[in-house]
Amino acid sequence: VGTMVAIGGVIGIAAALALGRGAQSLLFGVKGFDAVSTAGGALLLTAIALAASLAVLGAFLINLVVSRQTDLDDGQMRLRHFGQMVAEHTARSLEAVDILLRDMATDLSKPGHQWEASRGWEYVSQRHSRSLPQLRDLIVFDDQGDQRFISTYFPTPRINVRDRPYFMALEKGADTATFGPYVGRTSGRYTYGLARPLQNGLGVGRQ
Repeated sequence: VGTMVAIGGVIGIAAALALGRGAQSLLFGVKGFDAVSTAGGALLLTAIALAASLAVLGAFLINLVVSRQTDLDDGQMRLRHFGQMVAEHTARSLEAVDILLRDMATDLSKPGHQWEASRGWEYVSQRHSRSLPQLRDLIVFDDQGDQRFISTYFPTPRINVRDRPYFMALEKGADTATFGPYVGRTSGRYTYGLARPLQNGLGVGRQ
């Protein structure tokens, strides 16, 4: 704004000096009864003031347009940087959850695990680390899609997820599956699902 006002001021001053010279020539030697010269000088002075005002106004309007475009460009750049930061943070969060799921899938695929309700809940609740605040639930489903154990509820609510895309992807042989955002049937809240298969069932971790 300051730059454009300064430019407008310079233009206005230059115009004022030029028109002032003309006014001086008209008013030089004017006498009280010289009505024509007096009227011409008054009109010229008015034109000088008007020209200076228009120059400043024009500079302000030009600066307004330029500033608006600059603000839009800055906003787009900040939004792009913010989106990139959120994407990188989300990727790291999902990677940490996937590491936990991979370890659980390897462990639970080994023989010898007892699947009583209390033992299963204790296992998944202990794996639900507080160092992963982005992790909402750890869930184990059986091969029919029935929810067997969930880290945040005991006793485990009875729901079935066989129609969920992540479950169907694992049934078809995928090593891992993602799905979301969607509304969880247990929590009733928006969530995002990461899933890994077990040799003797299906294990799902939800963020």
